[in-house]
Amino acid sequence: DVLEAGFPSSSDVDFQIVNEISKRMVTGTDMIIAGLCQLREEQIRITMKALEPLKGLKRAEDRLIRARVHCYVPIGPLADYSLGKKDPATGKAQPITKEAKEATIVLLKKLVTL
Repeated sequence: DVLEAGFPSSSDVDFQIVNEISKRMVTGTDMIIAGLCQLREEQIRITMKALEPLKGLKRAEDRLIRARVHCYVPIGPLADYSLGKKDPATGKAQPITKEAKEATIVLLKKLVTL
């Protein structure tokens, strides 16, 4: 099961909610806690920060509590811009995604060694 806890980069309140849920998910659940964000570097970093309390926690049967950064590409009336066709940041999606993946791997390795 996955709990989409919120959109931490959208507001301070959402950040606090996701962070507090992350702090409270210590025992008794197999749930993955997810934070939603657009595929934008700063939003990924904020989301990872909100989920950070999960990185060092264990639960029963030595299973690890997991965090998930749930990224999406924003689509709307400005779809061309959102998809990077006119965006000066074109080409940044791949490096940002790679950074999020690498940070997740680092966190998982730390968790496995606990």
